[in-house]
Amino acid sequence: MVQKNPYRLYLSIKYWFQLCNDLRKFSKNFDIHKSRIDWAISRLKCQLKASKSQVNEAGDALLRIKEILTLDTSRNLIRVGGPFDAGYVIYKLPKLSFIFSAGIGKNADFEDYFAEQGVPLVACDPTIRDYPSPKMNSLINFQQKWVVSSLNCDHRTKICLAEYPRSASLKDKHRLLKMDIEENEWDILYDDWESVIEFDQLVLEFHGIHKMIDSDLREKARFIFEVLGEHFKCIAFHSNNWAPFINFGSVFVPDVFEVTLLRNEHFLVDSGGASPTMSDLLTDNNPNYASIPNEIIQYGQSEKS
Repeated sequence: MVQKNPYRLYLSIKYWFQLCNDLRKFSKNFDIHKSRIDWAISRLKCQLKASKSQVNEAGDALLRIKEILTLDTSRNLIRVGGPFDAGYVIYKLPKLSFIFSAGIGKNADFEDYFAEQGVPLVACDPTIRDYPSPKMNSLINFQQKWVVSSLNCDHRTKICLAEYPRSASLKDKHRLLKMDIEENEWDILYDDWESVIEFDQLVLEFHGIHKMIDSDLREKARFIFEVLGEHFKCIAFHSNNWAPFINFGSVFVPDVFEVTLLRNEHFLVDSGGASPTMSDLLTDNNPNYASIPNEIIQYGQSEKS
């Protein structure tokens, strides 16, 4: 019989108590988001079955991701979208000609900003019936479809990035991809990476980091970030505080984080002037939850070496 580490057992019991407490609050005043409960259950399952080697391998993979996502602060950045969730830090690309936005929810401030500037966009979200803004216009192509990898696309209820290749007429134009699709990002970035790197700027939200103990997700993540690191530089990293900070041994990481990546060639031009500080641009996704660090952190590095 495999004996559990007492501290890990304590943490597991602690999560159970946190979950029960959340459920108790939920039953009284309905102020706990369902995703919070789903997250607690999923996190607990992963923690209970994780071996020490899996934890260490996940931590090592995340440290490599941290290295790839080293911030380049030379670009002039702006914040676009809502003040909390659905707001993102980006580089204002000149000659922006197309946006593919996967995942909108109830807030389309990000999409509206560009549509008002005359930029055509495809906006996809199967969880809503209509585009959630009165500013809907002819430049916005709203599709009530799942965005999936090209390997799983039936074109009737689903859509994939490969359907929107960069045409010859867009050679000197720029394109932006925004993706917030609740863990479906992993398959798309892995299967359709060739379509992804055709975009000039990526605004990506990564979910379910606690599942990094799974070797399949870990290898998928390694491939994805190596490809992204070859073609892009990270200009913004933001922890989404809808989900708490978690750890794999000495490596602490947000379970959900947002990154903005800019293609390498855009660093060959002038940055466009001074940018506000990152702390002025980044805000908590949920102002009612505790703030968490906007980075991947390793404690006890000297002890490990």
